[in-house]
Amino acid sequence: MSADKLLKAILPVLNLIGILVTFYMVPDNTTRIILCSLFVGLLAMTGVIYFSGNYLGVNAGQILKTCKKLGITKIYPSASYDQVSERISSSNRIRIIGIAPYTLIHNFQNQFVNALSEKHAEFYILVLDPALINTCKHEEIENIRTPKDDSNTPANPLGHLGLLDRIETDLVTYLEVAKEKVGVSGVCGRIFIGYYRTNFRNFLVLCNEDWGWLNICVPPVRSLQTCSLEMVNAEGGLLNDCNKHYESIWQSARKFELFPNSEKIEI
Repeated sequence: MSADKLLKAILPVLNLIGILVTFYMVPDNTTRIILCSLFVGLLAMTGVIYFSGNYLGVNAGQILKTCKKLGITKIYPSASYDQVSERISSSNRIRIIGIAPYTLIHNFQNQFVNALSEKHAEFYILVLDPALINTCKHEEIENIRTPKDDSNTPANPLGHLGLLDRIETDLVTYLEVAKEKVGVSGVCGRIFIGYYRTNFRNFLVLCNEDWGWLNICVPPVRSLQTCSLEMVNAEGGLLNDCNKHYESIWQSARKFELFPNSEKIEI
């Protein structure tokens, strides 16, 4: 019998013994009531732990062990950009992949500019190749209404090409602001953008080599409404797999470097 199962079996018995001993051996009524209440509370807590850990046949302890082994430190019920924005500001190598990660890029100008000007960061951003927009049909799927939707607007009213234009415009602006911030003689970071042609659908952010954020995307549910995982390094963990996966996609993508003057040079 494992240690956690043994503990679950012993704790209720010990609590019941404590209640009986207190009831018969403690003469003072007030003390007896206090101790009995304490043991009843512990018994109730044991029951909560037991049933919550085994609800639907799932062992909570085993889930925690698996997450630790995979390097998963947090699980969010929906996409949470707070941790991502903090990491972007403090990292010098940021890799992002998404169909068109406009929301993340557009909402965090200060974080991008700080990373470029203060950390001399290099950004590698992978988006879906515009040439595939008419074959992958992802917009058709994402514009299907689901019970979670609270509006009748399309998930992407601009269309994929419109979002990509805005993404590149924002990134060029960030480069210009960062360049002004460091001055003529200062060192500024760089931004590379790649067009991938794989079927990878999840939204992934990797900061340096030791932190990652994975948003599980299952359209037609929008990505902001689905769960996300925060990851750190662990031997044989999920972050290692994500790093390898990103690099393999980057190698096969069409790649360009962006410059402050809106020039885009293929590399």
